[in-house]
Amino acid sequence: MFTIQSNDNYETKITDLMNRLVNPQKQSHKQLKRKVFFEIKSTFMQHGIFSKYSEDLYQHKIVANYPISDDEGLVADFLLKNGKYHLTETLDFRSENFKKQMGEAAVSALTISKACEIYKYNIDSFVIYAAETTAQEKTAKQQINLLEKHADNLINAYSKEDMNFYYEKMLNAASMLQ
Repeated sequence: MFTIQSNDNYETKITDLMNRLVNPQKQSHKQLKRKVFFEIKSTFMQHGIFSKYSEDLYQHKIVANYPISDDEGLVADFLLKNGKYHLTETLDFRSENFKKQMGEAAVSALTISKACEIYKYNIDSFVIYAAETTAQEKTAKQQINLLEKHADNLINAYSKEDMNFYYEKMLNAASMLQ
């Protein structure tokens, strides 16, 4: 319920109420959520430890989209070698597409398993997933359970503590400080 002092203000008041409460708000340039992969890649580039060339893997650089098994089409999102292999897979659980999430989680699990087989378990594996809310994390519980059985480290990209742990491990491995 609302009141007005005079009939002259009636139209103005109705228009104001309609704009604020009924009419949809125009979104001002929705900021697109960047995929976790690109956020991590950007951080590695800033630290000078990223390379787009596969052969730089042997120069203690982090390489993106590194082929693990060409025959099976398995590719690591990120791979670093410093005596031990450090493999990272990234997943985005912010979408509503459950089947896509499950498929990506299964491929990540296969990629890690194949890398363990090829590199004789001389591997430290990370899965970094984006779940912005507890509801998203709850929805992705089955995928997370699947990945727990294959990855050494599960990290939520929205946890500063988890991401600091990950970056510290990777930066130390890339600079050979151990």
